[in-house]
Amino acid sequence: MNTVEQGDKFEDLVASIMQFIPNAKVRRQISISGKKVDVYCEINSQLQGSTRIAVECKDYSKSLTREVVAGIIADYAPLFFSQEIDKLFLITRRGIVANATTSLNEKQVKHYTLKELEDLVVDPSILLDNMSRQFEIDDLNQYYIPAKATAVDLKQVFSNFEAVYSPAMDICINRGILKYEVLIAYLKSHKDYEKHLSNLEINKNNFSKILKLRSERNIVDLFSLVDEWVGAAEMQCGLALLGSYGTGKSSFAKYIARHYSEKYKAGEFKRLPLLIELRDFGAHQDMEGLITHHLVNKHKMQNGSYSLFRKMNKEGRYLLIFDGFDEMKQGMTRDALFYNFNEINQLSEGNSKIILAGRPTIFESTEEQASILSNRRDAMMQANGKYIQLEISAPSIDDTFRLMEAYTKVKAGGDKQKVFERIDELKTLVADGESETLVDLISRPVHIPMLVNVLPAFEGSINELNRAKLYKEFVLRIIFREVLRLPSAYIKRYSVDSRYNFARDLAFEMFKKGEARSVKYSEIPEHLLSAYVIQGETLSSTQRDLVAACFLERKPPDNLVFGHKSFLEFLVADKICNSLRDGAYDESFISKEALGYEIGSFIVEMLDLAGIKYLLGDAALKHERTIEIVIDSGFKSIMNDMVSSEDNDELLEGISSEMKKEALPLFDLLFSISFMSKFLSLNPSDKFRSRVSLYLLLYLVSDAFNMAKKEADALYFYETFSDGLIGAITGYILYLREVVQPAALIRYPKVHEIAMSRMDARTWNSAYDDMTSSLFRHML
Repeated sequence: MNTVEQGDKFEDLVASIMQFIPNAKVRRQISISGKKVDVYCEINSQLQGSTRIAVECKDYSKSLTREVVAGIIADYAPLFFSQEIDKLFLITRRGIVANATTSLNEKQVKHYTLKELEDLVVDPSILLDNMSRQFEIDDLNQYYIPAKATAVDLKQVFSNFEAVYSPAMDICINRGILKYEVLIAYLKSHKDYEKHLSNLEINKNNFSKILKLRSERNIVDLFSLVDEWVGAAEMQCGLALLGSYGTGKSSFAKYIARHYSEKYKAGEFKRLPLLIELRDFGAHQDMEGLITHHLVNKHKMQNGSYSLFRKMNKEGRYLLIFDGFDEMKQGMTRDALFYNFNEINQLSEGNSKIILAGRPTIFESTEEQASILSNRRDAMMQANGKYIQLEISAPSIDDTFRLMEAYTKVKAGGDKQKVFERIDELKTLVADGESETLVDLISRPVHIPMLVNVLPAFEGSINELNRAKLYKEFVLRIIFREVLRLPSAYIKRYSVDSRYNFARDLAFEMFKKGEARSVKYSEIPEHLLSAYVIQGETLSSTQRDLVAACFLERKPPDNLVFGHKSFLEFLVADKICNSLRDGAYDESFISKEALGYEIGSFIVEMLDLAGIKYLLGDAALKHERTIEIVIDSGFKSIMNDMVSSEDNDELLEGISSEMKKEALPLFDLLFSISFMSKFLSLNPSDKFRSRVSLYLLLYLVSDAFNMAKKEADALYFYETFSDGLIGAITGYILYLREVVQPAALIRYPKVHEIAMSRMDARTWNSAYDDMTSSLFRHML
């Protein structure tokens, strides 16, 4: 772009901004008495009449000198003298030097940078204050702990973006492929071999480098990564902050919105931070409606025009922070997912900077995640938009306890000393390695307020506490507190359990309708309320009474909201498990796709033998003894037998004939239940993982394995898990059963030796943890 084209583009931008001044008529490049005027603006006011403004635009790479400014003013002097203009605006990108201000006559000649002109037109003061205040809500600023993330070499990933997020690299990550030759061998066995090779962005020379960029596991400060990206104008891509529920994504979003708003106020940052919670997207038809709502209604910008917003965003005047892309629509279809991301991606233009935050579990697979977020051709996205993916890490144990103690000091009511005593108990249990469940529980910041609330009065052993128990204790406790605030005549009308059941039923209705975590008061279904009507009362009075103390928060004008999406997910899971215990569950009204990872994981924690029996129907009665044996015996004893076994016969001797006979049909039955199959990819409770892990081993070593699996499947298993202990176990079993054919063994001549050496290198506890979380996902 030459200097003339650059100047014209700058003039067009200035004119497009000034047209949003109220009552303004703007024209480009007109001649007044022979003087060419870049932009001419006439503003009509009933009180002050007409004001005629000539606008001189200078898109120089440096600040204008005093001499240049004086020369511009002199050029326009004849137009002032002939009273053909009332004011002169000098608009620059880089400003003017300090001593040039003496040339300005504030009544007639004013200078604005482009940023100052935009601020004059939109007035972002309320927006900036709101961005800062969000971080102070609920005293978050007093106990916030800096977030961590997996390290990413941003510059290198951006430079090699297509290769890093290519389908071939997806295959390497998901199948544990560490060598270029193995990748090519795998692709040659693929039915779309030619298509993959023609689109292969990876070669033998860059394979190791790209694999390292994609698989880095070091933990670093998340803000330092974001700040590096924000300051790198050349990185024309967005950031996707990915983390499971409760890992602090929303808190971090509020933190950076506050940080950059304060820098903007201090004149140290040119972008307006705009944090938008995407759970509000469902209330609007499209992104234009959502953005306009935020600018006009929430932040009272004096000119909330979407057109002006798009121009400023393209120019690099906004830092857009979209939180909760997984909450845009609950249980969304693939088409809805594409629509939502296309709506966001239309804002990825020019010098825009966009941050997305959300749970990766909204994607069906890591391939779909990489495809959509990198805007690959196979995703068939309509709008531009690609994102470097940052994986938010759980805080360290030390950070977790610092957060817990800081939160207790600021927020805990009652006997704080009692809370600190229970925290000390937690520290001891964690330090002694007593419970992995507790470590996982405290590693999510969203659990900290619940723990501080629940622990002082928790009657059981802390070691017995898991997520499901924590959530239920917390919800019941909050409802109890809300009941105590009701007028005395209403306290005993509904028990705490009844109000809990109402919240659970309401959560389930919201979930079925696809609402992320809010429902309008006026839209609570009558059929739900009718079950709670006391004789002589109306539906209206019943609704008013139940909603007054039902755990959901009231948000004006007419919304009931769960404070965190995980509360809705827990209550939905509890509703399903309760239905299973009562024998009243009908799997047809929820698909396995709709349930999602988090609801499934809650169900796994709560599922008991009665629920399993219901799932299996008549077959559960037939195989009841097998179920009990599996649950009672666990998995470790079988693994111990396997350690000492040197061939297949000795391995099978470690498993009772009753189990061998019964497990295979039961395993197939479990597979046939779509409801259960969604859960087998999760990190389940000990009992559940013991059961399915044992079934897996039995399935692999049974005679039916040869009949059910083809050579390609067996080879796929080995390639998929060849770099971990799971691969060692699987490879060893496949070797023993002679499923891997001689042709395949040419590529892996030492399967047995590798398998056995890896078995010695790691503990069987690791195998116990990994078996269901990795292997079952790929079997399904």
